Amino acid sequence: MGNPAFYQALILNCSQTLAGLKTGTVFNITRESDPVSGADIDLANRLLNRKGIWLCMTENTPGCPLVYVFRRSQLARDLNQDKARAILRTYGYPVPSGSDPVSVDECVAFLVRRLTKASGFPHEIGLFLGFPAEDVEGFIRNRGEGCRLCGYWKVYGNEQEAKRQFERFQKCAGIYRRSLNRQPNICRMTAAG
Repeated sequence: MGNPAFYQALILNCSQTLAGLKTGTVFNITRESDPVSGADIDLANRLLNRKGIWLCMTENTPGCPLVYVFRRSQLARDLNQDKARAILRTYGYPVPSGSDPVSVDECVAFLVRRLTKASGFPHEIGLFLGFPAEDVEGFIRNRGEGCRLCGYWKVYGNEQEAKRQFERFQKCAGIYRRSLNRQPNICRMTAAG
């Protein structure tokens, strides 16, 4: 079933996305310790696309590729919210005017280009990871300062809902981490959606 180290990294880093709790995850892989090839990404896509999961890889640091794993339907929903559309438009993403839907493929391609050119992460990446648009907007406006809560992301909006979400994420990560002892099947561990 492909590169076992890569599938282990997917399970460890992407549990919430695989379980359907989170829109997306981005993580680094060092080529020396966990070599990943385009063939690994292609195979994972063949296995997981039918479950609604897509993967792409880019490098914003030489020798340290970033893997972006996302739920296509959730990303389409997230990016088509009014506040998200406004944020994306600010950074030059291809957002149509009116109520025409945002193209997930075009926005992901634009994000990958921004990641490749940037020395860090573009702040709007939170929209691609499922963070609430009001928190992404707050992070950008406040330059990461003055948040109400810091967990899986910096919270500027609904603190109580974020706390509940962080607890769900933590519980999910623990379940997936413990499953590694049983050599899990990535397809069986991925919720359809």
